[in-house]
Amino acid sequence: MSDEHGITPQDDKNVGKESIQSESEEQKEFSFLQETIKDEQPSGKRTFYRIIKVSGFGVVFGLAACIAFYALKPWAETKFQKDPSEIVIPKDSEEEEEPGQEEGTEEEPVQQELTIENYREMHNQLYDVASTANKSIVEVTGILEDDSWMDTAYDNNNSVSGIYIGDNGQETLVLTYSSILKDAESIKVTFSDNQTYTAKIKKADENLGLVVVSVEKNKMKKNTLSSIEEAVLGNSNLLAKGEAVIALGKHFGYSGSMGYGVVSSTRNSVMRADGVYSIISTDISAVLNGTGVLVNLKGEIVGLIDQTISGEDSMNLVTAYAISDLKDWIERLSNGKGVPYIGIVGADITEAAAKEQDMPEGVYVKEVNPDSPAMNAGIKSGDIITSFKDTDITSLSVYQSALKECQTEEKVKIKGKRLGPEGYVDISFEVTIGSKE
Repeated sequence: MSDEHGITPQDDKNVGKESIQSESEEQKEFSFLQETIKDEQPSGKRTFYRIIKVSGFGVVFGLAACIAFYALKPWAETKFQKDPSEIVIPKDSEEEEEPGQEEGTEEEPVQQELTIENYREMHNQLYDVASTANKSIVEVTGILEDDSWMDTAYDNNNSVSGIYIGDNGQETLVLTYSSILKDAESIKVTFSDNQTYTAKIKKADENLGLVVVSVEKNKMKKNTLSSIEEAVLGNSNLLAKGEAVIALGKHFGYSGSMGYGVVSSTRNSVMRADGVYSIISTDISAVLNGTGVLVNLKGEIVGLIDQTISGEDSMNLVTAYAISDLKDWIERLSNGKGVPYIGIVGADITEAAAKEQDMPEGVYVKEVNPDSPAMNAGIKSGDIITSFKDTDITSLSVYQSALKECQTEEKVKIKGKRLGPEGYVDISFEVTIGSKE
């Protein structure tokens, strides 16, 4: 049924629905224009909490950054550290001449009366020199078992003296005796501030019984690094009989030993493979296995104590290698390089012996070490070495100097003479220089 306009009730309902849908679509179309108006000025309480929150995040971030920095610092120092610098041992300087007295002038000697106070003053000065030099003296201990270090009563006989000879930027380097390495599972170094650190072998030379061990600098405390002093190696060639010296180390058998005395002789020497080494004898008492150093009145180390080189009649007195004879080898070991080794024990052929025995001049081979480069090359006892590379060999010291200029693994030409049925004949060898470690 429709009204007068022709619109039925059903049509009226449809029109209503279309109207509602139209309004709904219109609202959606302009919904992006709707926004919620908020108060732009926060309350004071809300601002305070926001500041606290931001500050808290800053503190947490700072702490995390600090922890990360200190945790990663050792790794970063190891990963990005510079290459180690080369250790250089200063060469001996020439002896300085004392100013002479003008001719025609004579000064009467002035006799000074000595008192107890003079003695005390002299003793105090000696002690000051020794105390300063002691800052470069260390104790090196070989640990035989993993748990032996935990025992405070560990065997002190398994420790020797050592010398702090410098650092290469990464490691603190210590010269000591290779005997400490025997059967040792680990090595400990105790510095002058009584702090102990684990060390590792840098390079060893069993010919002279020396070794350089190293301690990582980034594992050492600042107090230790600031309290120790690098040893000053003096010129032992200037030592004279009767000169005052100080013995430091373990020459009495315990660490921290200190003794005063004089040089009793500088004319003795000891034979080792490929050379001869001067030794310094003193009147300072020592034990049979004593180790340590001799120091002159300037505080310079002039001798490395080694009682194994003493004669039977002087084994209870300090005897030391003259430090000047060891400087080249100390420098090599400090830089991780091997000491050149051929393995002959030689002797000089004097001019008189050469004439009397009708022998050529050179170095007489008394002994050839087993499994040495010399033995492998065919050199035998009784041979006479007359040429080393391009150097004419007239004495053992010349031979030793020529060897110092060589590097390990270098091939060298050695010429000589060998006695045959009809006299001496020419011989030559190609030797590959090794190192005894």
